[in-house]
Amino acid sequence: MSKRHPETQLISATAPQHKAPGVSGNVVTVCAVFLAVCASAVAACVGGVASSEGYSSFVEIENTYRLLMAAELFFVMFLWPLSGAKRGAMSVPVLAALLVISAPLVLIAAWVSNVPGYTIVLTHLLLLAVAAACVGTCKLIARRGERYWRHYYLWAAVLAGGLPLVQFLMLDLAGKGLRWLSCIAPFWAMELAQQPGQDGSRLLWALAVLIFAGIAAAAQKL
Repeated sequence: MSKRHPETQLISATAPQHKAPGVSGNVVTVCAVFLAVCASAVAACVGGVASSEGYSSFVEIENTYRLLMAAELFFVMFLWPLSGAKRGAMSVPVLAALLVISAPLVLIAAWVSNVPGYTIVLTHLLLLAVAAACVGTCKLIARRGERYWRHYYLWAAVLAGGLPLVQFLMLDLAGKGLRWLSCIAPFWAMELAQQPGQDGSRLLWALAVLIFAGIAAAAQKL
């Protein structure tokens, strides 16, 4: 067998070792992406980038808080698992950090949209429940195997867009809605949390919080 020259061994020992970024670096990346998503949503509404003199779009200043909460939900359900679950940057402490750094934008959005304080509480309770369910589910997938990731995004898409689509089709074709589906549709439940307490909206919101909190608890035990 050939032996390495002593000088080669010395150079190898003293050469700088390039290591992959640790958990702390991944957490910083996740926080930066989250802040960019939230800031973009607020800036788009405040700036009225999609509106014109003869056209009024959803992206307007009075809808700033609604769009911000939708952006936060989108990040929690789709972007956070994609960037943080496999790198140790998806946990309850990271979630707390995300809520802290987004607090100024939340207050600004609530102020420009004239959102009362109790609505901020209701929406963030739902956001916490959905985030806890996502964290628990992603950790469960990490324990069970990588092949389950495709199932996560399939069901996330069904809950986010599939159920509201079913509601729209039933209401349009049959004249009868399925509002109870909002209990397991995060974006729909978030809209109900921002509506006045009528037509059972508060009850449906409460059921949604309990369901997603239950999913989080079940995922921890499996």
